[in-house]
Amino acid sequence: MGIPYNAKKETNITHRKEMRTYAIFNAKGGVSKTTTAANLGGALAAIGRRVLLVDADPQTSLTKSLSGPVPADATLYAWMRGTASGRTVQIRDGLHIIPAESGILKLEGKIGYDRLRGILSRLEGFDYAIIDCPPGIGTMTKNALLAADGVIVPTVPELLPLAGLEDVDALTDEARKANPGLSRPDILITRYNGRKLHKQLEEQIRDRYGERVFRTHIRENISIAEAPYFRQTIDEYSPRSNGATDYAALALELIQKDKQS
Repeated sequence: MGIPYNAKKETNITHRKEMRTYAIFNAKGGVSKTTTAANLGGALAAIGRRVLLVDADPQTSLTKSLSGPVPADATLYAWMRGTASGRTVQIRDGLHIIPAESGILKLEGKIGYDRLRGILSRLEGFDYAIIDCPPGIGTMTKNALLAADGVIVPTVPELLPLAGLEDVDALTDEARKANPGLSRPDILITRYNGRKLHKQLEEQIRDRYGERVFRTHIRENISIAEAPYFRQTIDEYSPRSNGATDYAALALELIQKDKQS
């Protein structure tokens, strides 16, 4: 991963322990990474938690799925450059976002890996920050891992996505040298259809990773795919759907994990 342990530090920065920060990451695409960031955030907000979503992906999918046009001085690019107005964009009660823009690519290799940690440490009024990471191992992913308390790895129960879980472990192990507060990744099974292959692969994942696998899995659900067209999270768009039920269960399970940690 190459995170320099002697990277230049932000001054007067300490982690805000009252806010839990999770990076949603998988180097493999198509595993419901952005879907999980949006809908876990929505589910947490629905049960009274104050949630900040951070779109760190230059593809801006999280931003597009939840928000219309955003002010240039509120984007993560502006925050990382130090030109932001200091505001976040409200999606609904209890749910805010620091939106992305493609210009963040210009920062690749030009900023320290602890910049995002400094930004989040100065923000007040949130219980959770959820970072939607890009799939690559670039500057923004490294910033997310140094800012996070935990990593959630969405994965589809198929052979190719499973092969990348060891790489994620190695990546976070390296990041923990610079961020000792980062826990080992938790695995979330997504797009689950209950057929024989998925059941077999889910069993393999649970046998191998044990308690690091969320008890909740996210079932395939067309409503999850439809919700972004209306710029809504699944609990708003279809509150009785399997998708809303599953992400609500995931939110409760995450809260319980945090209480035990």
